Amino acid sequence: MGGQSRTLYRAMLAEGDSPKVGTERNMLGLRPTEKDLSVYLDYRRIWQPIRPKDVPDVNGEPGANPETVLFEIDEADLAPALLALGTPKPDTHAPIIGSTACDHKELHQRVVSTVSRWKKVNL
Repeated sequence: MGGQSRTLYRAMLAEGDSPKVGTERNMLGLRPTEKDLSVYLDYRRIWQPIRPKDVPDVNGEPGANPETVLFEIDEADLAPALLALGTPKPDTHAPIIGSTACDHKELHQRVVSTVSRWKKVNL
């Protein structure tokens, strides 16, 4: 890929200091209809209904979700099984996909295997 590694953000439910793993909304994993895992390059741009209440947007407005927690992962920690697609706009999400072709079940397992690399963000 070259260049500097980026910090990727995602609002998720927590189990202790880790993201909750599963196939439902706001968990670390893929829902049955998803083809990738959405992350953000700027946590202030996370969609307001899922952004944690203590996480402000670019205008300082708080998020609306009392249940989610902000997590981050270094893009380099996705390798070798996953990669985040680039995006020129910081206000859009960057999908995480398999670094090699894989079916939905395998992609879900690759995503879940990163659970210990996600860290809670304390603002």
